[in-house]
Amino acid sequence: MEGKTPDQIAENVQAAYVRGELPKRDGVSFAYMWSADQNLGTGIGHWHPHMMVFAPYYENSMVGGNQFGSPLPQLSDDAGTPFAVVVIPVDDRLAIRSQQH
Repeated sequence: MEGKTPDQIAENVQAAYVRGELPKRDGVSFAYMWSADQNLGTGIGHWHPHMMVFAPYYENSMVGGNQFGSPLPQLSDDAGTPFAVVVIPVDDRLAIRSQQH
């Protein structure tokens, strides 16, 4: 994926998913980004620690229709797809800080 744009990476991941090269999740799964040092890339930059619930085909209306950046749960930009992610922001004071700070 080195040297690819974010759009090219997304297209490659989706193609691999369609070809069956990536596991299909029929149900919900969970992950988290608890670092105080995270950077979500160009256009977003630093963001809150958060939990992510992978919820295939969920729509933002299913979790309250909250706007991105809100302190309330919201769907990522993949809402309605097999890659839908509910993002649940967490208070910054709960973030894990690196030992460099």
